[in-house]
Amino acid sequence: MPRFIFYTDLHLWDKAPVNRVDDYGECVQNKLQDVYNFAAKWDVDAVLFGGDFCNRPRLFDYTMITNAARTVNGCFSGDRQISTYAIIGQHDLVGYRVENYDQSTLHFVEAFSSAWHTITTPIKFGDVTVHPAHVNKDPRTVKPTGQGINVLISHWLLHPDANVPFSTTPISEMVDKGWDLVLSGDLHNGFDPIMIGKTTFANPGAIARREIGDCRTIRCFLVEIDKGIHVSSLILPSQKSPDEIWRDQTVTSFLSDTKEDARSNIGDGYNGRFVDSLQQFAVERQDVWSQIEDAAKPVLSESAFSYLMSVKK
Repeated sequence: MPRFIFYTDLHLWDKAPVNRVDDYGECVQNKLQDVYNFAAKWDVDAVLFGGDFCNRPRLFDYTMITNAARTVNGCFSGDRQISTYAIIGQHDLVGYRVENYDQSTLHFVEAFSSAWHTITTPIKFGDVTVHPAHVNKDPRTVKPTGQGINVLISHWLLHPDANVPFSTTPISEMVDKGWDLVLSGDLHNGFDPIMIGKTTFANPGAIARREIGDCRTIRCFLVEIDKGIHVSSLILPSQKSPDEIWRDQTVTSFLSDTKEDARSNIGDGYNGRFVDSLQQFAVERQDVWSQIEDAAKPVLSESAFSYLMSVKK
């Protein structure tokens, strides 16, 4: 019976997102250790990873990189080292270009890790064939090759709801493509396993909580294939409560109230797209400020830089 652990969107980084008050890097590393502890405990055939190992292509905290590599390499079941088979997310790539993968921190980790394998072709585990679909590959264009159970790992915004805003792909468009199981990343909220036709879709959500007020329970999936496909959640024990990591949730609370007001005022016809889009903008603004900070600090005077950083507050 093939058995796997699947996790995605680690977003390892040495700087905390806006409004995080804890040690973000340490928190992410602890959760990574949780994942591999589960892999050893459940004696899995392999760990599968769904992309975005680092928050940006190049991480220069070499202690953090070394610790992450040691966690991956140190996963054993008895004398057997448990390997990780991974796909690439956009945050793993310089310029979001797959041909630049060899310039990334993830490639560095792979080069010095006996257990990490970023795969470009299908890999077999008995009668189970695992297929990669990196961020540059639309999963709707990938075809299964195995004769038994076909599994696809995709870093793509697959969503169970066909009526959501933004550039998402409904999982209904992946039905009847020959897949038995589709494991996806990129969509940080994730979704519970759902079966449509003969295909099971599942996304555990990001390991990292980078968005303001993200209060999700962080998990990975245990995938067991034996007379069917069974996907179950494993809750990461080291995760902290939302109150321990967020400075405040005023923006999220305000937008949540706004959505409720809109529903009460508009009635059943409300689809929430405008307010949902506004909330998504607030959620993603921290990445913009991180980029501004990195660009401005080397070239501005201390007083000018301090003023610029005060604006975001």
